[in-house]
Amino acid sequence: MSECTKCLEILELMLDKETDGDQEEFFSSHIENCIPCLNHYELEQKIKDYIKSKITSRPIPDGLAEEIRSQIVRLT
Repeated sequence: MSECTKCLEILELMLDKETDGDQEEFFSSHIENCIPCLNHYELEQKIKDYIKSKITSRPIPDGLAEEIRSQIVRLT
């Protein structure tokens, strides 16, 4: 497996903060010296940040959760 292939496999884990120390060390070391992998990482990070910025959290209207619970109970 090439170092770039390994780096790209670790990339998603890095974006999701699911790497272990060895993976983080390899990834950081690799992208310091590999512009294509660094560019790919930056693009993926920008996409993730953009999607995150478009997702909004809205409060649940009063009574909605209880209404859903009561309907579930009626169906069971």
